[in-house]
Amino acid sequence: MKFPKLRTNWSTWAILLVSSGVSLGGCGQTSGLISSASLTCSGANRAFIGVGDGYLLHLCGCNGAGEAAGTVVTSGQILTCHLTQADTQVSFHFGQGAGSHQIVPVGALTFSATPWVPGGRQVPQVYPVKLDQSGVTYVFQDAMTGVQGQIIVP
Repeated sequence: MKFPKLRTNWSTWAILLVSSGVSLGGCGQTSGLISSASLTCSGANRAFIGVGDGYLLHLCGCNGAGEAAGTVVTSGQILTCHLTQADTQVSFHFGQGAGSHQIVPVGALTFSATPWVPGGRQVPQVYPVKLDQSGVTYVFQDAMTGVQGQIIVP
């Protein structure tokens, strides 16, 4: 019978959706926008910034006022991430959005752009960037949506 097979396929999809969850792992926060079981800021010197369709998101590791995990920044706003230590590893977490994304540096202080991440991916992608200087502000944007951010390195 085809109906039981269809029902099995629906059950499989339901289990996959539920098992993807909305936990941000060690960040101690939850968000329906981006999730990953491997994401953690519980170790020293780590920060994660989420990249989604038309927004950037504080996931964990940013320590300034208004930078709590789960804070969303959309077009026309600027995500700010204050790091507590210069040797903090900053990673961009690309969720499961429909649109394509790429984080690129803007201005004189640069870091290597992340790879271009096509939309519709089933598995989130995480890309670290290397920030070579301390006492500076690195400005970046999503090349596809124009949403901007800055990382302030002590």
